[in-house]
Amino acid sequence: MLYDDHNGYVVGDLFYLASYTGGLRILDIKNIESKEIYEKYYFDTFIEQEEQPGAMTFSLFFDDDHDNPRKGNEALFDGAWSVYPFFKSGTTIVSDISEGLFILRINSL
Repeated sequence: MLYDDHNGYVVGDLFYLASYTGGLRILDIKNIESKEIYEKYYFDTFIEQEEQPGAMTFSLFFDDDHDNPRKGNEALFDGAWSVYPFFKSGTTIVSDISEGLFILRINSL
């Protein structure tokens, strides 16, 4: 990944990482000693403007350019700022620079 990743946190075998317009990345690090790390979950908090004024799209899953940190001509300083995965309930919150707060729950955790 080419992101300026920041605000990463480890809970168990998962590494939670805020990646600006790259969204929330959750990496499985249980085999990190063997240099085996893979992305287990992904959530895109970045809402892009459509060509029509007022129209917005929202992506919950992978999109065609989810590995593009700039998403076209958008500035890099946007998107997921931080993540807090420490609630006992399993709830994770993600703050987005321009879109606000997202409250997430991964059912398989």
